Amino acid sequence: MTELTPGHAAGRRALANTSFRAIGELSGKLATFVLFAMLARKLGQASVGAFVLAFAYVQIVTVFIDLGFDRVVTRRVAVDAESMPKLFTNIVGLKLALAIPVTLASWALASLLGYDDETRTAIYLLTAGLFIDSLIRTVVAVMTARERGGLLSIAVVVQRTTGAALGVAVLLAGFGVTAVCVTYAIGSASGLALGVWLMARHIGRPAFHVDRSQWPEILRESLPFALYDSLGFVLTKVDTVILSILASSSAVGLYGAASRLYESSFFITFSLNGAFLAMYTYLTPTSEPTIGDVFERSIKLALVLLLPVAVVFACAAEPLSTLFFGEDFAATAEPLRWLAPAVVLMGVVNLSSSLVAMRVGARVLIPFTAGVLVLNVVLNFALVPVMDAAGSALAMSLSLGAFSLVGLTLAAREVGHLPLLRMLASPLVAAAAMALVMLSIGSLVLAIAAALVVFALVYLGAERLFAPDDLRFVLEAARRGLRTAPSRSV
Repeated sequence: MTELTPGHAAGRRALANTSFRAIGELSGKLATFVLFAMLARKLGQASVGAFVLAFAYVQIVTVFIDLGFDRVVTRRVAVDAESMPKLFTNIVGLKLALAIPVTLASWALASLLGYDDETRTAIYLLTAGLFIDSLIRTVVAVMTARERGGLLSIAVVVQRTTGAALGVAVLLAGFGVTAVCVTYAIGSASGLALGVWLMARHIGRPAFHVDRSQWPEILRESLPFALYDSLGFVLTKVDTVILSILASSSAVGLYGAASRLYESSFFITFSLNGAFLAMYTYLTPTSEPTIGDVFERSIKLALVLLLPVAVVFACAAEPLSTLFFGEDFAATAEPLRWLAPAVVLMGVVNLSSSLVAMRVGARVLIPFTAGVLVLNVVLNFALVPVMDAAGSALAMSLSLGAFSLVGLTLAAREVGHLPLLRMLASPLVAAAAMALVMLSIGSLVLAIAAALVVFALVYLGAERLFAPDDLRFVLEAARRGLRTAPSRSV
């Protein structure tokens, strides 16, 4: 077998890590999706709305504990593996120090907002599970920096499947939202324990002493990431909060169900982001491969993987909604259709903004993210009274569309010219052909199967025309196989 060039080695490493992480994320998403579907069928729209609102609320609160620390971990450890032990322990110490005051303040605010008893109880119980998730993200940041997608996949699978299995069990036993929140925390704790063990065994053990003298420096580096991440996260969750103010709990439940289907595609987005994040940090315009080549292929890979999902959501929204959530959730179809473009746009936003944040710094992204957040809030207040849950969905897609344009523009300034025709043409042509097939076949299963085959064939044909070099690279990676993907030596 011929020796790999650095470019092919990096590409195969990215494909392998994407595959490993996708397996973990997909398994986890399937497990949590089954739990949510069971929750919808067993408890109805009002309880689903309470769970969705509580989860979104606590996720927003947890941003003020994370404070961008994990971005610092990935950024530093990607270029200096020896920094991991002390840095990991200091980050955990900082999160623990912040957890108590942030939690108490969030509980007080939940009472002032006048949420019902079920929602407030869910908020209290989910706080523990989502804080443990915050600690898991620090472990994930270390594994991402060292490009260890396989280890990460194992920890994610255990975390999500344990929590989901226990949640389904308590629902079948006749318990409600409260019990599901408790099982979520148990699943998170199991994932954290396994993740720390894997990290210590295969990457390095954390230090046993917290050095608080390092905290000011870590905080200075993390705060721009914190503000950027906070704005970006609120952007993805504020629609649920506004919807809860302007519409009924049933509308929140319907939008929550549509969001679960939409978020089921996140395993692809997160897998891609995790696979390329370290490369975005240490590659340069003159390295082999160049940062421009890697970024271009990461965006194209995102389009190839996410456009088929978006087409299925847009063309088969109603049968998917009733299949997973039952006839009572048939109205989920309308918001799901409007969320379909956001599937692809979220992938583009994640990759482009991650590249800019890791190379230039998060400060440059903050004003643009704030502007998109304001746009999202304005659109929600304008569209929800007219379109109900579908208004929030349309607001999300429009906001992410604006964000993706900003992200790609900023990324292009950093990596150089982006060849848009070579990057976009083949995936978009294949997606158009797939949509025509989906709309012409009545059977859901048959339509999806046929449409995916058409997408693959049209994409390969278009790639021979628009980007033959990229096609040769993919075929060569497939021929060699991912099991022998080279590990990173530095």
